[in-house]
Formats: sequence, C-alpha cells, structure tokens
Amino acid sequence: MTANKQKIETKMLEILSPEKPLELNAPTLNFLHGANAGDLIYSLVGIRAACRKIGRKARILCRLNLIGSYYEGATHPLGNLMFTENTFNMVFPLIETLDFVESIEIWKNQCEIHYNIDQIRDHCDALGMPHTEIRQWMMMMFPETAGCISEAWLPDRREPPAPMKYIAVNLTERYRNPLINYRFLDNVGVPIMFLGVGSEHDLFIKQCRKAQYLPTKTYADVASVIGGSVLFIGNQSSCFAVAEGMSAPRLLEVCKEATNVTVATPNGVPFVDNKALEFLVEQAIK
Repeated sequence: MTANKQKIETKMLEILSPEKPLELNAPTLNFLHGANAGDLIYSLVGIRAACRKIGRKARILCRLNLIGSYYEGATHPLGNLMFTENTFNMVFPLIETLDFVESIEIWKNQCEIHYNIDQIRDHCDALGMPHTEIRQWMMMMFPETAGCISEAWLPDRREPPAPMKYIAVNLTERYRNPLINYRFLDNVGVPIMFLGVGSEHDLFIKQCRKAQYLPTKTYADVASVIGGSVLFIGNQSSCFAVAEGMSAPRLLEVCKEATNVTVATPNGVPFVDNKALEFLVEQAIK
C-alpha cells in the first residue's frame, strides 16, 4: 500500500469510527441498514463509493422490523414496518452479486459496525428530509461515502428487442401525484405490465383496464422485467430505484409532498402533468 493511500485510509477509518477506530486490517466495511428496500438500493451508491476509496468490499447487515414514520395519509404494504425478513429475501438476489459487495446478511450482532446508516433517521431536519435527494442523505451524514449519483450502480439487464414490446409500470399508494391519470395507456399499442403488490394493481386498473399483473418474487425479477421493457413508468418507489440503478429507460411521477427522488442516471425523465407524460410515452414506443 502506498504512503498516500495509507494516509487516506487512516483518515477515513478515523471518520468511520472515532470512538473505536477500525483495525486497518479489517477485511470488509460493515454497513448497518434497517430502512425501506428503496432506501437500501439507493444507499448502494454511497456504499460503493466508500468501498472504492478504501479498496475493500462491503458487508451489508440488514435490521428487521424497525418502525417507520411516513407523511400523513401515506400507505405502505408493510404497514408501519420498514424492512422484514421477506424484504431481505427480495433484495438478496439483487445485491449479493454486486462486485463491491462481499455479503448481505440479516443483522444478528455478529460483527462490528463501521457505518450505521440508520443514524440518518435521527437527523431528518438537518438533512432536509424529505425534500433532499435520497442518495445524498448518506453522503451528507458520512461525507467519505460521497460518490457520483449519475453513474449507474446496478447491472444493465436490458434485453435485445423482443418481438412484442411492453411498458412496465409500478405505482405505489404513497408518493403519488393526484394530477396524473393513466387512462390514455389503454389506447397505447403495446401491452402494459404492472409490477408491485396486488392491491396496487387493483387501484391501477381503475384507470388502465388493460394492465396485466405480473407478480415478482425478488428485486432481481423486477430488474429483469424492467430490463426487458421498452419503458418503465413509476413513482418514488423501490422499483423505480431499481430502474434508476440500471439506468433503464424510465419516467418518474413526481410527488410534491416529498421530492426526495430525482432522475440522475441517463435515460430517465421526471414528469408532473399528463401532457408531458403522454408525449414521453409516445416518443418511447415509436
């Protein structure tokens, strides 16, 4: 190791754990995370940046069943829980194969933690939540994790053009824009495939009757469906985090109550009104 890298590494490790300095020969950087799946997927940007700078892989430890708080009127499929064992099983296949990840595990007090990403939740006001960019929460909390938010961080799963194009859609019950209506998709000349939970599909077909429900067991499955689509349309959800991480062609429905998700990697556009949405869909399927 060069003297300069040793100096940088020593400084970083002091920042990581000032009360209990990390041993320089620690084999991994250990990250604790217990928030929602989408938060974890976006946190991979900072995790990758820290691993690149210090030359080690990440050990990601997931805390289960922490209680979350959302804006008034928000509905989440897990109720007031943020991350369950089922959530872990869904994210595991997506994250375990990333080249900067050594392992992803359920947290059972099995090792020392170098980054407690959940500390972000203790500083919501200071970090400007919920209106600051979600990838930057970790970077503001731990500046040594700063990285490029416009660089894709998940593998590109886009497939060669299939004989039949389709649009993939995921719209959750929270983080919605009430001014947007999707009825026009019934007249679009390609199939509409809906990802997410069944109750979300039940709400969506009230506007887009032809939308077919496509259940997915894991976020790796979500990535494959998005990768095979001509376009993904989503709101500020974990599925959009996957599309953003892949830099897949995508459109983002922006929620004015919590503008914490933006389009940063290539091939994406946000929208806030139907005219823009209809124009962008038409351009995508030409």
